[in-house]
Amino acid sequence: MAGNGVLRLRSGSRAPLALSAAILAGLAGPARAAVVNQWVQFAPDDTVLLRAIEDDPANGCPTASLDGQPVPLASRGTVTAKAQAAQTYFPVLMCEASVSAWGHTAAMIGGVTLKMPVANPSRIVLIGDTGCRVTSSPDYAQACNDPTQFPLRFVATFAASFKPDLVVHVGDYFYREQPCPAAVPGCAGSPSYDNWDTWNADWFDPARNLLASAPLALSRGNHESCNRGARGWFRLLDPRPYDQNAVDCVGQTPPAEGTPGTRTSYVSRFDATPPYVVKAGPVALIMFDSSISDVSGPDTATRTQDGLTVPELYKAQLEPVFAALSGRSAFFVTHKSSFDIRRATLHGALSGGDGTQQSVFDAISPGGVPDPVRLIVSGHDHQFEAINFDEKRYAPQLVVGNGGTLLDNNSGTQPQTFVPDTETANQNQPYALAGLRRAPKITIQSDTDEARYGFTVLDAVADGYVLNAYDLAGRHLARCVVQLTARSLICPR
Repeated sequence: MAGNGVLRLRSGSRAPLALSAAILAGLAGPARAAVVNQWVQFAPDDTVLLRAIEDDPANGCPTASLDGQPVPLASRGTVTAKAQAAQTYFPVLMCEASVSAWGHTAAMIGGVTLKMPVANPSRIVLIGDTGCRVTSSPDYAQACNDPTQFPLRFVATFAASFKPDLVVHVGDYFYREQPCPAAVPGCAGSPSYDNWDTWNADWFDPARNLLASAPLALSRGNHESCNRGARGWFRLLDPRPYDQNAVDCVGQTPPAEGTPGTRTSYVSRFDATPPYVVKAGPVALIMFDSSISDVSGPDTATRTQDGLTVPELYKAQLEPVFAALSGRSAFFVTHKSSFDIRRATLHGALSGGDGTQQSVFDAISPGGVPDPVRLIVSGHDHQFEAINFDEKRYAPQLVVGNGGTLLDNNSGTQPQTFVPDTETANQNQPYALAGLRRAPKITIQSDTDEARYGFTVLDAVADGYVLNAYDLAGRHLARCVVQLTARSLICPR
């Protein structure tokens, strides 16, 4: 322990163990301004987006400063009758400008200085599953008005204090899908449905400090799929050029604006947007949209408008990405966990994971995960989990879905009673792959599992990263080593 109350890691990085005055000030939020959010976000083709949300469209978009030069931001989207009608639900102005990801030092929007990407990020923050869960069932509705029950503002501000070079979110920002049940007074008055008030309450307001702390690589979760929160996702966070058809998810029967919807028997091309690559020094991040993936097994019934099954579509999307990254190390960033562990058993073995993704991996690289992938980073499970396999043909699995939403096996406002389904009990146990009909078994070498709120920090070292996962008090959920060449994720006890 250093004299300034900071734990010094062997890698030379530092992790605050107590909240500083800056963090406490950040929790209160800034004074209200016309620009309510600003951030830098990775997009396809080695570009980033300078983005801002203006709360009064009449003000128009602000002008950013990039390396001291003015860069005007433009409105995201065109003014059509449909877009104007939708303005009722998103009465803000989303602004952006696309610039090269590399060769810049800093940007400024609305008086806030923003980091630009660096070629070799030394510190990466991982977070996921951050919104406040509100459903019609009182047992699964969070007390969103209680910052201890919905701690995203604290988590995001604490994570931002680590001064990352890159922030990766593994999806599920939007959770307030229905009005607060009368039996849960802790979320009374909470906004609901896919509109600006809900997205602001679930993500943009509590995560304000994290948004501005470093360039963001954002995954799409199943809560942002076309029958749930797609309108907010495509308007506000999707990294591709605005497309009104994407916002309305043409190919389904979209529900009325601001109301929940129902999936049809086929998916639109906007249900599974193409993967793209983010360069992050020694690794490439493969940003994969698994929002509609069927975790129970390969979905061969649902068809795209082109007649492909979902596994066929995923395979066509990923094969060229893996081929282009041949010889490099990559993190596969996906919302739904490819190889998480669940209590249920299959063929006498522990099992879990996304059956569709497993089948696609096997179709591309039989008996394993395609070679560029050294680590799978995901959420969907509302907990932290680190799984390592004895069989190195299978990449280790990291789950970081503990950013703010109701934790696994926690019922509403009741005390968190999650019992880890892991630790030494799973060591050396067989693991069955639900996505493959022949269900081969691989062996779990180690498994660390914690259902406590927090976030994960990766600090770059030779041939990998030191991983530190923290809870709200700054205590370790896990301390691990990610080795790229060895394809391993080891968390010593």
